[in-house]
Amino acid sequence: MLEIDKIQVGDIGTAFRIRVMDDGVLVDISSCTTKHIIFKKPDGTVVIEDADFYTDGTDGYMQYVAVTGDLDQAGKWKIQGYVEFNTVGWHTVKDSFLVSDNLEVV
Repeated sequence: MLEIDKIQVGDIGTAFRIRVMDDGVLVDISSCTTKHIIFKKPDGTVVIEDADFYTDGTDGYMQYVAVTGDLDQAGKWKIQGYVEFNTVGWHTVKDSFLVSDNLEVV
């Protein structure tokens, strides 16, 4: 489940927060060995970012905070989380979000 609001091209500091669930049940990810958030841009480019815990992982939340250059395309983006626990790993459900363009600076 993705939790974000309105996003514009070039935004910095936007937190992409995903809650890891399994059949509607919260997953404690505090002991996971790998946390990624996968983005698919409107042009089809896939970018995999290392995620951090939002709190301590017991709440199932992980997040990635956008830096300069991340949000470089307007349009519909796709997002998905991935976690691993030693030899077991799985993806979250896919979600999407819209990045809006800006007025040109004259």
